[in-house]
Amino acid sequence: MKSNLNSAIRFLLVEDDEDHADLIRRAILGATADVVIDSVGDGEEALAHLMQTKPHEGAKRPDVILLDINLPKLNGHQVLQKIKQSNALADIPVIMLTTSQSELDRDRALMNDADSFVSKPTNEEEFSQLIAHLSKYWATMGMA
Repeated sequence: MKSNLNSAIRFLLVEDDEDHADLIRRAILGATADVVIDSVGDGEEALAHLMQTKPHEGAKRPDVILLDINLPKLNGHQVLQKIKQSNALADIPVIMLTTSQSELDRDRALMNDADSFVSKPTNEEEFSQLIAHLSKYWATMGMA
């Protein structure tokens, strides 16, 4: 994670629902100082960002990835597998965020080395509080 204590923690948010993405960004920015949030809307774009390929040449490496499961093009499980199979990316913590309550989704994510699996609450206030707590935790871990 972070070696420079003065650097911002960089999150990569992979979320296709713009309302959820806005809510997540607001919760993180409201809870965590010195944070940068890059956002992409589908699985292919997430991998392009992480691998710095077109149109994401020069993209900064995230410290933490917030990854939705239900994504267009490549779903979150497929993206997680590719991240964890890559020597260059495998050490980045990945938090799976989903509306799914499925134990199969949870088990599959954890089997593929997700660092956390979080079901999105349907209540907006609870959702914001959950994201704020997550971002504080991972920001703190990144400064350790």
